[in-house]
Amino acid sequence: MRVVKDILVTEGQVAKFGEGLCLIEVEEEATSAAADVSEQAESAEKGSTPTARQAQAERRLHPLDPNHVSSPSQQEPPRLAADALAAPSVKHFAKKNEVDLSLIAPGSGKDGRIEKKDVEAYLTHLTLKEVPPQVQIKDVKEQTGDVIVELGRTRYGMCKAMTKSLEIPTFGYTTSLDLTSLHNLLPILNLSIPAHFLLPPSSQLTAPFKPPIVDPSAFYPTLSPPQISESGRYTKLSCLPFLLETLSKAMIEWPIFRSSVTPSITERKPTLTLRPHADISLALSTQQDCTLQR
Repeated sequence: MRVVKDILVTEGQVAKFGEGLCLIEVEEEATSAAADVSEQAESAEKGSTPTARQAQAERRLHPLDPNHVSSPSQQEPPRLAADALAAPSVKHFAKKNEVDLSLIAPGSGKDGRIEKKDVEAYLTHLTLKEVPPQVQIKDVKEQTGDVIVELGRTRYGMCKAMTKSLEIPTFGYTTSLDLTSLHNLLPILNLSIPAHFLLPPSSQLTAPFKPPIVDPSAFYPTLSPPQISESGRYTKLSCLPFLLETLSKAMIEWPIFRSSVTPSITERKPTLTLRPHADISLALSTQQDCTLQR
């Protein structure tokens, strides 16, 4: 007959491997079994004591524990780009620009999440490091040459969208202007054209030019007029010169109209080239062909 004498593991406690769960007493072997079980328990306690003490000695405190003291010899494991906290789109953007996200972590997002603006700021910092000091643009009163302007985040997105839009068929845009006042003023202006701007008398289709009855230089010699080339002579004004002059002034006032995307071989963020003057091309449709004048 066997009787459970004692339960070694209490309810809710985790039993360790190799230890006894209970003591079973057998009538004919009760004394010997109890002695064997006690010897096994003592040997298990002796064998597990050094291991437990060693595990307790090797146990480290949690970093948030008030008693935890950071050792200078302990070095943090190297961070990997795959372990960086970032969205898949940000990881793809960083991989496209060959940026190691472990160098940027932690980011400016929630819980140290790396945002796209963190990667762009890192690229801008690298670009500024690569530019030598003597090449950096300084503030000048008058622009004498082309200026390279770094694209901002908004214009960079617009540039990418416009580049993709080149695949879309182009379309024309027209507008209307009220030139009534200018049209009424043109006859008065045509009568006031200086003589040295007019065509030579032999090439004019109208009556030959007649000198005035009273010569202004009869009292005192006047300065001779400047020499005008044949292409600069005309007989009447039209609305086109006024439109071109107005457009030129608008382009000088708004520098974005005088800028173009700088051609670049690398895949970095593009820049804008700002021209110091307004370049206007005019296309004329004639019966023979379409001519382009600058």
